[in-house]
Amino acid sequence: MGNYMIDINLPETYDPDFMALIPQQRAFTFNMMKKGVIINYSLSVDRKKLWVILSAESVQEVKGILGSFPIFSYIKFTIHDLLFHESREIAVPHFWLN
Repeated sequence: MGNYMIDINLPETYDPDFMALIPQQRAFTFNMMKKGVIINYSLSVDRKKLWVILSAESVQEVKGILGSFPIFSYIKFTIHDLLFHESREIAVPHFWLN
């Protein structure tokens, strides 16, 4: 299993059809994060770029995942195979009932 960074260019202008897909895209992303497929998902402040780190077996699998994005027909992307991806996870304290 490898990690891939996808550099996504979003449309210059958002038409109503694209805007209608955003809730579906967010739900899809949340589900893929719960499954551990999408590791990070970041949007630039100008809403023109999206960066996704995901875990997959191959570039072909990455393309399949991207093809499932509700916004797929609106995006252009570049896939980068990562040697490693490190991040600081926010730790939630564990509670013990004694």
